[in-house]
Amino acid sequence: MSKQSIILAIIIVIIVVLVSGYIIYQRLDKEEIVQEDEISSIFSSLKKYTGIGFLDAEDMELSWMIEKEGKIKEMITNSKKIEAERVTDLNIIENYFKDNGFEEDIYNIVSGAVFDLIGYKKDNIICIVVEKIQPDSFSSEEDVEKNVSIKCGYFDKLSEGLSNGEVVSGENKNVKKDEEFLISLEANLTTGYQWNVDFDNYYIELIDVSYNSGSSELVGSTATEVFKFKALQEGEVDLSFSYLRPWEEKAPIKRASYRIIIEK
Repeated sequence: MSKQSIILAIIIVIIVVLVSGYIIYQRLDKEEIVQEDEISSIFSSLKKYTGIGFLDAEDMELSWMIEKEGKIKEMITNSKKIEAERVTDLNIIENYFKDNGFEEDIYNIVSGAVFDLIGYKKDNIICIVVEKIQPDSFSSEEDVEKNVSIKCGYFDKLSEGLSNGEVVSGENKNVKKDEEFLISLEANLTTGYQWNVDFDNYYIELIDVSYNSGSSELVGSTATEVFKFKALQEGEVDLSFSYLRPWEEKAPIKRASYRIIIEK
């Protein structure tokens, strides 16, 4: 083969490689644009559906909890976030997601005194809705104002986060009406995590929460968080505990549940 033929063959190979690389790049770039446009479309239709004046979208990490081999793991992905202040009609946001085929994810739901967090999933899209009560808006339950932030990202781009935990299922507990009873849960209080409890206050009343820190005050040392309840009415009620940092917009890293059976 002549020298000219070899040079020509090398040039052809280089051109083929460059063209192939450009085509692949264009496809990947278009895929990213399609995905970004999909989330932008969700935000646009959400604004139109709710009439809420959300601010422009910004880039933000999204924390998503999944169950894997009996443990709850925190996963992280890049996302877009929109937010609005002093929103009163919060049900309309929930209605938007349900009307558009999203389903609530049981591992990404937190209900607390200061904020609520609900995770929605549809196909490959995940969204987290966080509602925080305005400090000066405790006038009435109907008129309460909340700051709302919504993050949306893609499930297939999740990467494992730093925290993990387990699902703790407590046994049924039988108590008498007007009887007081205790629920004790292991907690690393020095890390900022604490147990948040949700229950029907028609059947039981939370009397007190105390801490047994043990002998060590080191960060990460094991302690016990003790909840004292009183049974008010006959029947059955669930106690649902979530282990989290109250100031973080994240789902809990642990959950615990107990069925309380109240008898005469």
